[in-house]
Amino acid sequence: MAIRKRTLSDGSTRYLVEVRVDDRDANGRRKKIARQVRTLREARKLEAELKTEAALGAHVAASKQTVAQLMDVYLDTGDWSPTTRYGYRRLAEREIKPAIGSIKLDELRADRIDRMYRKMRQRGLKNRSVHNAHALLHAALEQAMRWGWTVTNPADRATPGSAAAGEGVVATQSEIDRILAAANPQLHLAIRLAAVTGVRRSELCGLQWSDVDFSDGTIKVQRAVVDAAGRKYEKGTKTHAVRVVPLDSGTLALLREQRGIGPIIQWSPRALSQHLSDICDELGIERRNDGSRQRRLGWHSFRHYVGTAIANAGDVTAASRRLGHSRKSTTLDLYVHGDVERDRAAANIMGRLLGEGSGRREELPDGGGRD
Repeated sequence: MAIRKRTLSDGSTRYLVEVRVDDRDANGRRKKIARQVRTLREARKLEAELKTEAALGAHVAASKQTVAQLMDVYLDTGDWSPTTRYGYRRLAEREIKPAIGSIKLDELRADRIDRMYRKMRQRGLKNRSVHNAHALLHAALEQAMRWGWTVTNPADRATPGSAAAGEGVVATQSEIDRILAAANPQLHLAIRLAAVTGVRRSELCGLQWSDVDFSDGTIKVQRAVVDAAGRKYEKGTKTHAVRVVPLDSGTLALLREQRGIGPIIQWSPRALSQHLSDICDELGIERRNDGSRQRRLGWHSFRHYVGTAIANAGDVTAASRRLGHSRKSTTLDLYVHGDVERDRAAANIMGRLLGEGSGRREELPDGGGRD
């Protein structure tokens, strides 16, 4: 594969793009696709397109290509971060290719895709997992249409179902207190930061000592560290936005005690999860049953704890800012959980309004009981 600059007799410039394919001529030599364009930008774009065609074999009728072949080429040529590509590959290898990978593109139908979704749910996978598979398959089929490998996208007619996320596991105050009391200094600091700031696990691992402003009492969340295929990668935050989070005096004092250089938390995200899992086992903090499976307290549980605590204190806007949400509805819908004590107090109020079963009721101050 090569891009060659050519100057024509009239002095104008052209760029020749050449790509060799697996087909061979009568002499056994590999055939070559060659096209010419006017600008280097066009040449680079054409080179990427020809590379894709060569990888799958554009000389073969598109109708003969399978879903598995499409997924392989689509994932090879997409412009994603290493972690996103790794996640897509896992999803394709675990769910899409085993279920429908052998089906030719011109034979793929919506009912076969829906059957894959149904089997995913039967295995206990959540709606979010089904929707992730649907989004990846739909995007790959859209690209196949642009490449001319298929004329329709059967995923358009598939039915992945509701995308509503299940309720997350929220850490309780007693669980946090127990873990903090038993944790070693590094884990203690990590949990304290997570339970105060509401940062994601990847953002927690991305925090540097240079992000802490001790005079202002703030910490800047501007990067994330993630695991993929056994390696660590640094990237921007999930929303690609930088946020400055105020800290309380206790957390600032703890940071001063351990002040250093480089990363604040030395562990990788995967190691961080293992340390939390180990201490939960040690303390006997049991898994929660969310209706379909047992779920362990995880780092996102501290994020739910922060959202719930601040929102229930009456400031959803502050909770949303702290969690880095652009919309308050996201905070309310996914990160604010019920407060048992508040609910019990509300029940007592209603009980006083209606009486204790004797038919009498207590008049609340300021005309309570009358609308």
